[in-house]
Amino acid sequence: MKKIAIPLFLILLFPTFALAGQIFGSLKQSGVSIGKGSAVLIKCSETEKYEGQTDAYGSYNIYVRRAGKCAFSVYYEGRWSPPYSVYSDQTDPVRYDFELVRQPDGSFRLERK
Repeated sequence: MKKIAIPLFLILLFPTFALAGQIFGSLKQSGVSIGKGSAVLIKCSETEKYEGQTDAYGSYNIYVRRAGKCAFSVYYEGRWSPPYSVYSDQTDPVRYDFELVRQPDGSFRLERK
């Protein structure tokens, strides 16, 4: 009975996580982690935005409340990347690992690995 009661209690205590889809992954530039503190933005509509930051390993983990297509952007070296389409799923976590590719003008784009 305890095996059922504890997860049920946690779902009732934290309903946002129970109804949210997880998008996670890593960000690298030239094969090396971009490190801690880069902002990550997942935008599903004008009013629905989810923010996070990379950890020391360049990894991120963001919960998105609705399933479907969203735009993923990273703020790195003083610039936002062009958006990359990602898809959240409310039943399974989705992994997106990206390489930040420097462009001739100094900007960068996201390339999925």
